[in-house]
Amino acid sequence: MDHGMKQPPSDFLASQDRWKNRMLAQPVNAPVPSSAEADMIATAVIEGIGVTTAWARDQITKQAEQELKAYPGDLEGISGGMVRAWKEYCRCEAKGKLNRVSCGPEKFFGEGRWRTPKLWGLKAGMRAYENMTAA
Repeated sequence: MDHGMKQPPSDFLASQDRWKNRMLAQPVNAPVPSSAEADMIATAVIEGIGVTTAWARDQITKQAEQELKAYPGDLEGISGGMVRAWKEYCRCEAKGKLNRVSCGPEKFFGEGRWRTPKLWGLKAGMRAYENMTAA
């Protein structure tokens, strides 16, 4: 009995077979996708700065994804740079070097402020990363 059901066109079935064969041919040891790498970076940064909010994690992950496009595979360099920037920002805040009210990690990372001290709102004549040892 037909019941009015039609078979899909043969070219559709052929394309499905090509897709299936391509998926089955993927190597098991494929490189870690950047989203997984970004998640690893976010985990390292969260542990390094001691913040646990989901929003901060989301913002850090988004920034990590952007950085991985420019510096593929440099997980330690990216996470280390983010942690050092946050610690220096906190140090500048504690020393009264900021012109304005400080922001939390969500805004600091989400707006990309971590990339350059020019975005931190330093007072005139103040500099970040002065006499700083390894974070």
